[in-house]
Amino acid sequence: MSAATNIIKMRGFIVSKTRQLYRLVRETLPCARKVARKPLLTGYLLSSAYRAQITFTVSLIFLILLAPVMIDKITGTIFPPETSKKIFGLITTRQENPMKSVADLIIIITLWVISIGSAVIQFWLHIPEGTARANTLAGRLVEKAANSPDQSRRSRLYRLALMLATDTRLESQIDSLLQDAAKLDISQRAGDKTGIDTPEDSQQSPGGKSSPSPALGPQGRYKLGMEVGKGAMGVVYQGWDNVLERKIAIKQLANVFSNDEAYVARFRREAKALARMIHPNIVQVYDLIVDQGHLWMALEYVEGGNLSSYLKRKRFLSVEEASKILIPVAQGLAHAHSQGIVHRDLKPANILLTGDRIPKISDFGIAKISQSSELTQVGSLLGSPMYMSPEQCGGGSVDFRADIYSLGITLYKLLTGKAPFEGDTSSIMARHIFEQPPSPSEIHDGFPSEVEKLILQMLAKRPDDRPSSMTAVVERLSSIISLKGVSTLWQSGHTVS
Repeated sequence: MSAATNIIKMRGFIVSKTRQLYRLVRETLPCARKVARKPLLTGYLLSSAYRAQITFTVSLIFLILLAPVMIDKITGTIFPPETSKKIFGLITTRQENPMKSVADLIIIITLWVISIGSAVIQFWLHIPEGTARANTLAGRLVEKAANSPDQSRRSRLYRLALMLATDTRLESQIDSLLQDAAKLDISQRAGDKTGIDTPEDSQQSPGGKSSPSPALGPQGRYKLGMEVGKGAMGVVYQGWDNVLERKIAIKQLANVFSNDEAYVARFRREAKALARMIHPNIVQVYDLIVDQGHLWMALEYVEGGNLSSYLKRKRFLSVEEASKILIPVAQGLAHAHSQGIVHRDLKPANILLTGDRIPKISDFGIAKISQSSELTQVGSLLGSPMYMSPEQCGGGSVDFRADIYSLGITLYKLLTGKAPFEGDTSSIMARHIFEQPPSPSEIHDGFPSEVEKLILQMLAKRPDDRPSSMTAVVERLSSIISLKGVSTLWQSGHTVS
């Protein structure tokens, strides 16, 4: 009976691991397709897949040096040579058993298949981690290019970054930067001089003297500096307010949208939404500028980058650190909700961090303002699919509970290092609507149960099943981190399974 039980357990274990491996291989397939289109990225992944390299090297040494000897001894024992007596039994002849050769061939082929297959699987499972590192490297190359005074070198760095990037948004950003760099290069070669200097020209003139930056607004109040970021709707620059003498951020509506009334109205709405909210965890808007046919917005400048970049460096956070970031975010959203404003695009990239890691919510460009419905009709699919609520993915009307769902996805990613639903846009949106997210405890053993309950409630499909308000989320998170041992039990040193 015990032997049968052990066999059943062993079979269950094998089936479970096989299913887990199949799931991992299937989830990696979309990423692998992107890698296959980029030879440089493939080379980078091959060079950084250390486990696959070690597996293949050890297997190769074994198969060349040790396996032939071991196989010969084993098959020689199982299939001994055939002997025969000749000339009255005085001469004994020995002939190798034909089955031994067949067995040798089958075993050596099997070992080669297992060895190569193991190395391939190790490489395949390395693809998500390797592409994440490649995206980080691409981001660093973009930063390096932005600081390079040499236009041709900048273009080379952008092209190199584009060959490494797989993140759709990052690819789009790099491609746009590369096109801008190419246009600037053509313009410089043609000797085309416009009335406004580029950010690079404004920093240093060929003679070594500082030349003025482009000026915006009444009487040139705002000085435009270098580009610091780019989103779906526009570009963000460093800036300087000459009147109040302070550093600011200046956001320009993208040129391709400047003549689109719907996008212009949405950009104006962002300024309106932000201007109505005064909160320490919401980026403050200072001014809306119309200059030379373009729309610009003067904003509070936040030094420390965004939560998405911070998470790429850390991979995942402890409950305590994640809560210290997201509780103020939830408080800021609660304030926005009290003003009748729903963000609708909350995600780590839209949470900026100061040098002291104080979070500030940014990019209310697709916010829903309860008093204004002309741009928020049912059927709108604005937002980032990975963080969108089911009702948003389905094109339905949304309220503040959509932000609760997005904050739940953000908390999930901060603590596990991955979003619950990944893949192409259409599949992610369908999964938000129809699939239950994997429990965090399925990804990491020992995940705190109280935190998991809160996350899964925030990710409920029906808005009515989520926490009643952002204030309720703040209270739950605050009570969780006050529990003895929770903040130290789940540290950022845990291992992704």
